[in-house]
Amino acid sequence: MKNLIELVCTILLVGTNLINSQDFNIQGLIKDSDTKLALESATVFVKSSGEGKLISYTITNKNGKFELIGETDNDVLFLYVSYVGYENFARQIKLLNRQINLGEILINSSSLELEEVIVSGEASPILVKKDTLEFNVKSFNTRSDSTLEDLLKNIPGVEVQNDGKIRVNGKEVNNILVNGKPFFSKDIKIATKSFTTDMIDKIQVVDSKTEKEEFTNSRSSSDNKTINIKIKKDHDKGVFGRLSAGYGDQKKYQISGIVNYLNGNQRISLLGGANNIDNPGFTYDDLSELSRNARDLSWRGNRQGISTSSDLGFNFTDGVGRGDLFVEYFYSDIKVDNNQIVDREYFLPNQHYFTKSKSTNYARENNHSSNSTLVYNLGKYSQIIISPSFDFTKKVEDNFTSSETINEDNQIQNSSFTSSSLSGNEKEFSNKIDYLSKFKNKGGYLNIEFSNTNIDKVYNEFLDANLKVFNVLNQGSTTNQLIENSSREDAWKGTLEYQHFLKQKLFLNLKYEVSKEVKKFNRSIYNSNDNNEDYDRFDDELSSNLTVKNYSSILSVGLEYAGDKVSADFSLGWLYLKQNNNETLSLNKIIQSFNNFYVDSYIKYKINNGNNLNFTYQTNAEFPQIEFLSPVSNVTNPLNIITGNLDLKPEVSNAFSVSYDNYNYQMKSGIFVYGSFEYMDNAIAQIKETQGDFLNSTTFTNVDGNMNSNFRVSFNKIRKNKLSSYKYSVGFNMRYLRTYNFLNDFKYRTGRLSMYPLFSFIYGYGDLLEFKTSYSPRKIITTYDNEFLNDNNIFSHSIGVNTTTYWPKNIILENDLQFNYRPDIRPGFSKSNTLWNISLGLELFKGKGIARLRIYDLLNENISAYRYTTNDYIQDSESELLQRYLLISFTYKINNISKD
Repeated sequence: MKNLIELVCTILLVGTNLINSQDFNIQGLIKDSDTKLALESATVFVKSSGEGKLISYTITNKNGKFELIGETDNDVLFLYVSYVGYENFARQIKLLNRQINLGEILINSSSLELEEVIVSGEASPILVKKDTLEFNVKSFNTRSDSTLEDLLKNIPGVEVQNDGKIRVNGKEVNNILVNGKPFFSKDIKIATKSFTTDMIDKIQVVDSKTEKEEFTNSRSSSDNKTINIKIKKDHDKGVFGRLSAGYGDQKKYQISGIVNYLNGNQRISLLGGANNIDNPGFTYDDLSELSRNARDLSWRGNRQGISTSSDLGFNFTDGVGRGDLFVEYFYSDIKVDNNQIVDREYFLPNQHYFTKSKSTNYARENNHSSNSTLVYNLGKYSQIIISPSFDFTKKVEDNFTSSETINEDNQIQNSSFTSSSLSGNEKEFSNKIDYLSKFKNKGGYLNIEFSNTNIDKVYNEFLDANLKVFNVLNQGSTTNQLIENSSREDAWKGTLEYQHFLKQKLFLNLKYEVSKEVKKFNRSIYNSNDNNEDYDRFDDELSSNLTVKNYSSILSVGLEYAGDKVSADFSLGWLYLKQNNNETLSLNKIIQSFNNFYVDSYIKYKINNGNNLNFTYQTNAEFPQIEFLSPVSNVTNPLNIITGNLDLKPEVSNAFSVSYDNYNYQMKSGIFVYGSFEYMDNAIAQIKETQGDFLNSTTFTNVDGNMNSNFRVSFNKIRKNKLSSYKYSVGFNMRYLRTYNFLNDFKYRTGRLSMYPLFSFIYGYGDLLEFKTSYSPRKIITTYDNEFLNDNNIFSHSIGVNTTTYWPKNIILENDLQFNYRPDIRPGFSKSNTLWNISLGLELFKGKGIARLRIYDLLNENISAYRYTTNDYIQDSESELLQRYLLISFTYKINNISKD
C-alpha cells in the first residue's frame, strides 16, 4: 500500500511539472572573436540553474547559426558554447521571454593552438572533431545499472534493432572498439552487453576504416560506421563482468559468464556458456535476447529447429613494443533437432503439380576458430600488419525425408524416401601481410599486401534413396551409396598500391592486383554390394575429379581528391581473367580467358556536419562456384538430378549506389536514404526439365540482363522533457530482383518486388517505465513474363510490444510480446502465432545480483511458418521451435575496477 501511494504521488508530481513546463526557443550566431567569421559545428547547450541538468543542445550550421528548442519549468538557464580549439563560453539566461535571440556570440581561440583541444569547463554533450562525433556519456541519462546498449538507445541518430544490429543515421555499425582497440570482433553484442555506463566516459562515432586508411589518414571508402568506447581514466584497471546460471522445468538450463580484466592498454576477456533453450552464442540471461533469437536464425545459417549449445571465447589485447597485438579464440558446440513439413506448388507450361514432404533432421557442429592481428610500427612512417586466422569445423548430420508428388487431379505420381548420414570436417587457414609506408612530404603512400587461403574439406555420406513412379509400368529405383567428398582450395593474392602527391589535395593512384586460386574437388561414389552389403562397387559414371584454376589481374590508374567538403576517387583499369576447368574422369576440359574494363569510383560530398551525400560506381567479375561446374550428375535427390556446366563464364556486374544522410541536431531528428542498382551479364541461370512423371533434371547456363536494385529510407526523432522521453523511427525498405531462367525449353523472366515498411516507438518515463512497440508488414510480389506461370502476392504482418517496469524498488518486470500473421499461407499451416515471454526480477546485494523467474512462450504458440516463392514454385513450410518452459536464474555482476 505504501509503494502504491508513493507511485501515485510521483505521477501527480510529474503531471504538475509537465503542466508547468513551457517550450522555449533560443537563437544566436557563433563567431570567432578575432576574425568575426562564423563557426560551423560549434556545440551549444543549456543546463538548468539548480541541478545543472542538461535540457537541450544543438550544433551550429555552416553559417554559425543555432536554434535551441526545449521545455523547462526553470526561469533561469545557463548557456554554454564549446568548439574545438576555442575557450568555452558561458552565459546566464533569464527566460522572461520564451522566444530569445542572443544575436552574435563571440568566442576566443585557445592560446594552446591544438587542433583537438577543448578548454576545461562545462562538459559538452556532443563534440565534432573533423569526421568524429563524440558524445559525453554524463549528458545522457540512463539507469545506474544500464549497459552500453541501453546508452546507445539514448544517443541521437543511433538505432538498436531487434536483431542487435546498430545503425547510426541509417548506416550499419560493423565494429566496436574499446579505447581504439578491437573487442571480440565476431559479435558486437558482446561489447554492448558487457560494458556498463558508469565505466564509459565518451562514445565516438566515425566512418569505418581499413588499416591502410587509418594509418595513412585517408578518407574512409566504407558505408559503415565504427563506435569507439573511451573508458574513464580511473576505470581502466581491475576486473568486471557477470556470471549467470538458471534451471527450469523440462530440465531446461542456462549457464553463462564473462570476465574482463583491464590494466591500461592491456585487456583480457574470457567468456563461456551452455544452454538447451535454443539460444546459441554467448548469452546474457536477457529476455529480449531470447525473443530476438526466436525471430532471427542467421546465427546458424537459417538452420531451423531446437538447439543445444555450449560456447567458450578468449580475447587478448595489449601493446607489444612499438605495436599492438590482438588475439581471440572461439569454441562452439551446437546440436540442432528439427521436424519440418513442406508443401510446394510447381508450375509447368501446360499444368501444375504439388509435392508434400516431411523431414526429420539432426545436426551437430563443433567449431574452433581463432584470429589474431599484429600491428607493428617499423618507424614513424612505416607499418607492418600480420593477420593469421585458423578455423576447424567438425560436422555430423542425419536427414530423413519422405515426399509425394501429386498432379492436378490429386493423384499420386511418384513418392520417395531418402535417408542420409554425413560426417566430416573442414580446415581453413588464412593469412594476410600488409606493409604500409607513408611519405613524409605532402602525403602519399606505398602499400604492399599479400594474402593466402588454404581450405580442406573431407566428408563421407551414406545415402539410401528409394523412388517409386506410379505410371503404367510402376517403375522404381533404389540407391544405396557411400559418397566420399573431398576438396582442396589454395588461393593467394598480391596487391601493390602507390599514391603520389600531385598538388594540393590531389593525388595519383596506381594499383596492380594479381590473384590465383586452385580448387580440387573429388567425389567418389561406391554402390552397395548386394551380396555382402559392403560399399565396394566404384561408380565411375557418377564419380567426379574436377580441378578448377582461376587467374585474375587488375591494373588501374586513378585520381583522388581529398577536400574538406568533397572527396572523390576515380580509378580506371583493365581486368584479365583466365579459367582452366578440367574433369579428368569424364575427360572434359575447358580453357577460356576474359578481358574487361575495370572501374572503381566514389564521390563524397559533406554538405555540412551531419549532412552527407555519397555516390559509388564499381564494376566486378566473379568466377562461377565449383558446384555449378561439375559435368557429372548429382543424384542425391532422386526427384531432381543436377548436372553442372564446365563451360560457364565469369559473371560481370556494374553497380551504382547513392546515399544521403542528414541529422538535424536542433530538431533531434535524422533521415537516411539509400539506393543501389546492379546489372549483371553472364549471370548463372537454371535450365530445368520436368518429365511426364514429374521427375526433374537441372543444369546451368549464362544469361544477360539480371538485375538487383534496392531502396531504403528511414527517419528517426527523439524528444525529451524533464521526466519522460520518446523516440520513434519510420522506415521503408524495397528490393527488386530480376532473373532469367529456363523451364522445359521456355526462357522466362522472374521479377520479385519486396517491400518492408517498419515503424517503432520507444517511450521512457523516468526510471519507472520503458515501453517499446514495433510494426512491420511485408509484401512480396512475384511476376513472370510467361503466361503459364501465375503471378502471386505474399503478405505478412509482425507486431511487437515490450514493456519494462522498475517499480516497486528493486523489482523489474518485463513483458515481450510478438504477434505474427500470415494470411496467404496454405490451409494446414499456422496463419498466426503469438510469442509472449515474461520475466520477473528481484535486485539483490545493492544491485550486484538479480534473481529472475522467466516464462518463455506463455501461450505455447511458438512456431516457425513461412511462405515464399522461387523461380518456378511457391513453398509453404513449418518447423518446430522451442515452446513453453519456466526458468529460474540468478545473475551476479563482478566489478572491482579501481577508481584512483
